[in-house]
Amino acid sequence: MDEAHRYRGLVRTSLTAGTVMSAIATGALAIGLVTGLVPSSIFGVRELIAVAIRGFVAGAAAGGLFAWFVARGARGRGLSALSTSRVALWGGLATGGVFLLAGLATPGIVPISIFATAVAIAGVSGSVVSAGMLRLARRAPQQLKELDANADRLLP
Repeated sequence: MDEAHRYRGLVRTSLTAGTVMSAIATGALAIGLVTGLVPSSIFGVRELIAVAIRGFVAGAAAGGLFAWFVARGARGRGLSALSTSRVALWGGLATGGVFLLAGLATPGIVPISIFATAVAIAGVSGSVVSAGMLRLARRAPQQLKELDANADRLLP
């Protein structure tokens, strides 16, 4: 595999993870504002935009770190050779690690109990999503073979 292909995979993984994390964070804040769980006197449209940007940056960093872990740990092996538990570990370390570093960079802003809970939830979420991505990626070649079997039905 050439270097350009590796970098393209790393960038795509980063952009996808950043987009998903941004959507989740922004959606959670928007739902909190609509339901009244988050005070609209403190948070507004400006904060929604800031949360979207921060979520994208954190997700892109976690996705890039995860892609790097996979590239280093699975060098020369295919999807079928990767263990789901190892990929889940890499996803949890990447996601939890980004949250941990972000929290350590701004000490004292968030109470330690909330900080530890956020890091743990991020790590578990990253593990679950990573394992799910591996399962989907393993199914894709089989589905492509099934689509090719019906090639006679395609328009000329």
